[in-house]
Amino acid sequence: MVNMENKKLLWLYILSASIYFTQGTESLPGLAFFFYLKEKLGLTPEKLMYISAIVTIPWIIKPLEGFFIDNGIKIPYIKITIKNE
Repeated sequence: MVNMENKKLLWLYILSASIYFTQGTESLPGLAFFFYLKEKLGLTPEKLMYISAIVTIPWIIKPLEGFFIDNGIKIPYIKITIKNE
């Protein structure tokens, strides 16, 4: 017979496994896309990495922008929005 503690542990393992499975399947379309760019369009690995670096620039800037907006720069945006209404 399965006691409650083992049942909770089983659900914890199932949840952990589903999270890792989801993270693994998220990268599959990216692999297919890079394969397409490399094999069909003939891009070199250097060009692919350059494209990847350019695409990730907004995600590098976003935390800095959020920090500055949350620490006081937000007020002028609110005032401009209220004046334009």
